[in-house]
Amino acid sequence: MPVFNRLLSIFVVASLPLAAASAFAYTFPYDPSAPTILKTPPTGTGVGVAARNQMFLTSTFEGFSTTGVTLTTPTTPWVHGQEVAVSEIPFVEGEVNWASELKTWVKNGVRYFKGNGVPNHPTGAFPITSGEAYQYYAAVPDPSGEYANAAGIPIAPYDLFMAVPANPIYSNTPTAFAELTLAIATQTGATFHVNLALTNDPDPYVDPIAALPTDQCFGHPVHMEYHYHGYSWKCFPDQGKASEHSPLFGYALDGFGVFGPRGDGGVLLANDDLDECHGHKSIIDWDGVLADMYHYHLNHEYPYGPGCFRGTEIGVFSSDGDPSPVPAPLPFLGAVAARRWSRRLRIRLRHQASSSDPPTSPQTKQRSTNGEVIARNRLL
Repeated sequence: MPVFNRLLSIFVVASLPLAAASAFAYTFPYDPSAPTILKTPPTGTGVGVAARNQMFLTSTFEGFSTTGVTLTTPTTPWVHGQEVAVSEIPFVEGEVNWASELKTWVKNGVRYFKGNGVPNHPTGAFPITSGEAYQYYAAVPDPSGEYANAAGIPIAPYDLFMAVPANPIYSNTPTAFAELTLAIATQTGATFHVNLALTNDPDPYVDPIAALPTDQCFGHPVHMEYHYHGYSWKCFPDQGKASEHSPLFGYALDGFGVFGPRGDGGVLLANDDLDECHGHKSIIDWDGVLADMYHYHLNHEYPYGPGCFRGTEIGVFSSDGDPSPVPAPLPFLGAVAARRWSRRLRIRLRHQASSSDPPTSPQTKQRSTNGEVIARNRLL
């Protein structure tokens, strides 16, 4: 049960509204490639190797053992065999507007991101107090014990910091995911998370969108951090043209770009068109220049986005600001970053100052009398 509780604390969702919007106050962009069916993995799908149609996780993902972990196809009403019927998902209701912030810049071969983690589009209303989705969240306990169940958990903006190689290098050997956050959606300011969730069933490991309703943007928060699953590009402002390659939607932690569902000529890509990390090499617009390089795609088949990393270096993500232990203009990349600091270690090592060069963080952190950052109370 300790492992169960730890996993549950990782994947339970939460949200704290800044301002509730009236119904239909926001017009979501039209997606010419909108899928009506998503493909979820079959029971028995593993996480221990890099392969098409699955996630590749380290043996100690987020501090717990993944040895022997396999996914189970949920029996929720919107799942039919391996098909997830988008129109039947009881999405979390409501439209909540957010004051999204994201700054991006490149320096000395590193691409930086600083923001507050909330998206520039409305989200569903969290905590959930009514609607069909409520029953699914209310059945999941709050691991912190603060709320009666997961339906009551709120969220808030956070101090997002991310640094990745600006010129990523392809590796023949895939790298497994060691933590939840795998990419940032620069079109919206929110992040992508590993597509793995936990239920109260005897076989608990599942595809999140098959087991638990998200909001209509296929997002929900964890530890006050809103993130995407499944058909996540639904609410992105630039969908591109149906006859062309999808535009850039964001960046993975290894620095490679994350693009939409269309390849050259606007062809919708299936998993069979992509490698085991859910990407391939073709001509893309990279920082304003056409380049023949590797990149990831989002699509309608699990894992819906990056399934492992292809870069030789893995960057740094932190939800508590710059985690550099000493003042320095560059984050830890390469061999140091390959250790993939745990969130606890990041908080413990984070110094009160990092560098005067990057822009000021959009969120002011509370500090104690001796100048140390008071970290947010986290479940991990």
